[in-house]
Amino acid sequence: MKLHTKIIIFTSLIVISLGVLTIGAINTVVASKLSSELDAHGSALVQISGNAIANALLEGDMVAVQEFLQYLKGSNPNIIYAYAIGAPGRVVVHTFANGFPVDLLAANAMPAGQLTQQTLLRTEAGVIQDFGWRLTDKLDIELHLGFSQTGITDVLQDLTWIIFGLTAVGMMAGVVAAIVFARIVTRPLSRLTEGVQRFGSGDLTQTISINNRDEIGDLARAFNAMAVDLQGTITQLQDSRAGYRALLKAAGQVGEGIALICDEAVNEGSFLFVNDEFCRLTGYERTHLLNLNAAEVIHPNSLNAAYEAWQTIRDGKSTALRHEMQLLTRDRRAVIVETSGTIIQYEGKRALAWFTRDITERKAKEAEIQRQNRELATLNAISAIMNRRSSNIEHMLQEALEQVLAVLDLPAGWIAIARENSPPYLAAVAGFAEPLVQLSVRFPECDCGLVLRTKSPIIVTPGHNCVLSHSHSSSGKPVHCHASVPLIEGGRVIGALNVAAYSPSFFTEENFRLMVMIGSQLGVALENARLWNDLKDKERLRAQLLAKAIRAQEEERKRIARELHDEFGQSLNALIFGLKTAELALTDPSMDAGEILKRLRVSTSDAVRELQTVIYDLRPSLLDDLGLLPAIRWYAESRLEKLGIKVIWEIEGDDKVRFAPDIETALFRIAQEALTNISKYAEASEVKIKMRADSDRVMLEIHDNGKGFDLANALEIREREGRGWGLLGIKERADLLSGSFHLESQLGRGTRVRAEIPLAIEHDVRSYHPEETSP
Repeated sequence: MKLHTKIIIFTSLIVISLGVLTIGAINTVVASKLSSELDAHGSALVQISGNAIANALLEGDMVAVQEFLQYLKGSNPNIIYAYAIGAPGRVVVHTFANGFPVDLLAANAMPAGQLTQQTLLRTEAGVIQDFGWRLTDKLDIELHLGFSQTGITDVLQDLTWIIFGLTAVGMMAGVVAAIVFARIVTRPLSRLTEGVQRFGSGDLTQTISINNRDEIGDLARAFNAMAVDLQGTITQLQDSRAGYRALLKAAGQVGEGIALICDEAVNEGSFLFVNDEFCRLTGYERTHLLNLNAAEVIHPNSLNAAYEAWQTIRDGKSTALRHEMQLLTRDRRAVIVETSGTIIQYEGKRALAWFTRDITERKAKEAEIQRQNRELATLNAISAIMNRRSSNIEHMLQEALEQVLAVLDLPAGWIAIARENSPPYLAAVAGFAEPLVQLSVRFPECDCGLVLRTKSPIIVTPGHNCVLSHSHSSSGKPVHCHASVPLIEGGRVIGALNVAAYSPSFFTEENFRLMVMIGSQLGVALENARLWNDLKDKERLRAQLLAKAIRAQEEERKRIARELHDEFGQSLNALIFGLKTAELALTDPSMDAGEILKRLRVSTSDAVRELQTVIYDLRPSLLDDLGLLPAIRWYAESRLEKLGIKVIWEIEGDDKVRFAPDIETALFRIAQEALTNISKYAEASEVKIKMRADSDRVMLEIHDNGKGFDLANALEIREREGRGWGLLGIKERADLLSGSFHLESQLGRGTRVRAEIPLAIEHDVRSYHPEETSP
């Protein structure tokens, strides 16, 4: 676009802009004035109208009020509507032909106590200015008049067209003036353009002859001076063309960040040239880098390495060898680069061509792979140690601790295991010059013992309350700090893994995360080891219990056979002899046959009673006929009350409730074993039997006030002598029904046996009402 065209367009835009601003300003002033007059007129008219209808409103003459408002609207074309309302929101009179708009009350409602109000309403008929006035306090009636603003809009529109016409005339005059002015100004510029075009085509010999004493003349003289300078610059560029070729060849081979660094005494180390990639690497603008020394973008940790690498290049020993170093970006962030370089000539100066490639991401991935490999190797080694099927947990923990110290390259450590109702003990220790006797006494009261209470890892540094602040490693160096990581088993802390270091700086986020993972794995491994040992103990006890059950079964058979032979068999033999005697008495009048038959009846009753006793010992019929509670009552009375032991019953709920047969059998055998033990060994005077049946489980508890026993000693006797298997049988019966068994006993304080069995879906509780018969 030509300059004179731009001048014309610019001048026209100025005229148009001024016209628009004029229109806007005049419209604003006129609109403001008209609005003010409308406000004054509307406020005065609504007050005058209110006073005019006040008496009619007081007298209740609504017809007069309506006629006045209609007259007021008809005599003033700007009034759109008029209405009066009373409290609360009740329309008294209005001038709307099609009914009063409901939304109008909410749009301009006057607050209580306010006398006047102006509201601007935007409706389908246009913008309406609503004037409201509260007549008197006695009436509490509001009068509203709505004035249309269409008149104001029409006046503003007419005024706008007038100003627009004036602006068009001014613009035409301005265009004519701009054309004349443009021709005067652009004539010397055309001559200047012709001279510049000659310079652009390479003709630097001819000068631009403009003698004006203005800016255009100054510009022409500056172009003439520039032509002389360009001739000298072209000569220099031709001399450095060979250097540029070498630079472009190196850039093509490397394709990464390139920097040329001055290698002369004057300005040594300053940047002479940098490409876009090098700017991106360092975060600097090119103009900023050209004012810096190379040492300012090299990380302090890499300055010596950079100097040695560049010295090697200067000596011509290696130009292809790549070096790794760190750059320091503008935002002080370290970037790892792979560099190489060579010596070149640049603009007549000896320069080091420095090629760089960003390998930060690659190094980070390599470090991450190494970290993951180290973590996996450590966890696999610990897993291999802890997964051995060994009962010696302390030995496995010792091996695991030594493996952790070797992988983390730490001097010492220990593992503490918590115990119920007793202080934790040191399960494994390694790397300390002195025994950790004091630690075993003070842990977990010292600061590192917080890990057992908070379940969170902790780093203990010098100044904390810990005995290790004065300990030494096996090499003799003092150990100033250590980290403690919880060993968690089943959601509870069972111990702590502790590793010591010479400096707190060792416990980086990466090392600390690995320690937490090791602690978690040790906790899982300890839980697996405990479960494995519990399983072995349980299987061993089950085998022993099975053998005991088989022996008990044989003993029971022997007992039944002995009782049948010794008691019931003898009674049957006596009956046989008695029957023979009765047979003789029937033929011998001297013998009293009736007396003999009476004795036979008594002997028969005794034999039946002995047989019932044997049967009841095997399984009382009361359990099948009347249920669990009557059967336990019968057994308790038959075993305890004859020994003078008082039985106290605490039954919660229906005492006639029935359960599934397997539950009733298990609970009866549990009660039978407990009551038998009380009758044989407890020397008790009182026994409490408590039973409670809920909707989902049944509980049986038997508590005596006898002499009790040492529970730990009883377990040792069972292991050593094979006695005391009845309690284990009780526990097994409860376990088979997914129940629980609890035993408490102390010397001199009696014994408490408690069993709870869940009521599964198929074990529904059902009411049982026995017939009115004696058992």
